Amino acid sequence: MTGIIQWKIRGLKVASNSFLKIKKCISKLEDVQKTNILSIQETHLTSNDEIPKRLLNFDHLYHILSSHASENDKGAGIILFINKTEELLDSEVLFPGRLLYAKIQNKVTSEIRNIFSFYGKSLATKSEIKNII
Repeated sequence: MTGIIQWKIRGLKVASNSFLKIKKCISKLEDVQKTNILSIQETHLTSNDEIPKRLLNFDHLYHILSSHASENDKGAGIILFINKTEELLDSEVLFPGRLLYAKIQNKVTSEIRNIFSFYGKSLATKSEIKNII
């Protein structure tokens, strides 16, 4: 299983279209045999409390990691789902809302992988780019 899905969701806060977005996420998460990693970016969420409960209900199948948007960077935010066929060895928010790291090991093959979920800023200044790098 090597299914890696990355999705720039353009916000989970807007009620008018978040239901359909959550429904699409759920369909990807339900396909456990194919989805090893699902990285949802540009969530606009500012805390774990804002993560839709319907997505958190998959915590028995996936490790769920997050890094949230801030007052100064409202367009950011990442939620990373890692299939529990992988052991989560380490994780760290390297840049809030923009760069999330996870070190995982496959429980069957013992293969170790380093996963980075990076969501860049389209109109970043040079100093913002240097901070992320």
